[in-house]
Amino acid sequence: MAAAIRAGLATGVINSGHLAEPGTGVFLASARSRSLSDDITRQLILSGADVILGGGEVLLLPQGRMGVHGEPGRRRDGDDLVAEARKRGYQVVFTLQELTELPAETPKVLGVFAPYHLFNDRTEEALREAGLPLYVAGTPTLAEMTSAALRLLAAKGRRFLLVVEEEGTDNFGNANHAAGMLEALRRADAAIGVAREFMGRHPDTLLLTAADSNAGGMHVVRVPAGVSPEEPLAAVTANGAPLDGRAGTGTPPFVAAPDRFGRRHLFGVAWATFSDVEGGVLARAAGLNARLLPVDADNTCVYELMYRTLIGGPYP
Repeated sequence: MAAAIRAGLATGVINSGHLAEPGTGVFLASARSRSLSDDITRQLILSGADVILGGGEVLLLPQGRMGVHGEPGRRRDGDDLVAEARKRGYQVVFTLQELTELPAETPKVLGVFAPYHLFNDRTEEALREAGLPLYVAGTPTLAEMTSAALRLLAAKGRRFLLVVEEEGTDNFGNANHAAGMLEALRRADAAIGVAREFMGRHPDTLLLTAADSNAGGMHVVRVPAGVSPEEPLAAVTANGAPLDGRAGTGTPPFVAAPDRFGRRHLFGVAWATFSDVEGGVLARAAGLNARLLPVDADNTCVYELMYRTLIGGPYP
């Protein structure tokens, strides 16, 4: 993205987590550790990216300064990056309505839609006890943020690079929260649908999907025929792996939507770990230059494909 900015392209990042999340933050910032959020968020605001959307208001405000979303800032350096963004020409928005009402010609946009993540990445049991939903009420979905960003970037009339991450697929997996993981996957899929619709109108677009891990090692477990959809699943599988039903451990199974024959299959979700694992990490491409992504690719191939498409020629 730094190379794209130097080449005069428009740029944007979107994350359903906070803005310092590495999945998008790494495109605009460089730091020794992901924990250095003061430094990372400062680099994001100073980067000059045209669109920056996500959560993490507390990471942009000095300690004790109350934010729009009702939580005090946590910055130890005393900086107010919301004020700094406005000084640098950013229109700052805090709600979906404010985002969707922005004129297409708005030069730069910073959207901050929650104090921290746009989701509550705790276990099913913890969310029930706290009375919290999977996603923070009133925050925009990944698809809504992607749609807004594409509208704003396309209006600039020049090539652009937009990086979008549904962080919920990572964090809910790490929490072994099956319902949250499935909802996050649904939201990611909806955002990909928005991108594909854009490609239908702009066929000279490259859509590239990738991942950093298979968080939690999620696996679907078939429930045998004859089991009632209201019968709680066992807490673990035969080898001791934790097994989730639709409301967590020891709850009834998930019920799939009908297949083409009208059958609704029951399933549970088993977990391998709380950590990130490598299995099942895929990269896929569609549109412009998609043929250049090998079927079996090293992770460096993703960067090379992006660079060749955006800048042209071999990458440095």
